[in-house]
Amino acid sequence: MANLAFELGVSERTVRRDIEALALTEPIYTQAGRYGGGIYVVDGYRPNKKRWSSKEYNVLNKLLNIAEGGKEDALRNDEIEAFKSIIASYSKPII
Repeated sequence: MANLAFELGVSERTVRRDIEALALTEPIYTQAGRYGGGIYVVDGYRPNKKRWSSKEYNVLNKLLNIAEGGKEDALRNDEIEAFKSIIASYSKPII
C-alpha cells in the first residue's frame, strides 16, 4: 500500500479505498505478509472478459453435448470447434 501511495502521490487510505472499490467489480485481492504480501489479480484474469453465470455456462455446455450427439441436425466438426472456442474464450463461470 505504501509503495502504491508513494508512486501515485496519494495517501495509503486512498489506495485502500480504491482497492476495496475495485475488489467489488474486479477479481483482485490483497495478501498480508512481509515477502509475499501485496495486491494481486486472480490468475488468468483479462480485463473486459465476459463472465458467464453458472446457469449460462451449464446451458452452453449442454448445447455443446447435444451438438456433438451425431444427430442429423448436429453441428459439423468445424462448427463444434468454433463453439468450443467461443466457450473457452470466456472466463470460468461466476459461482
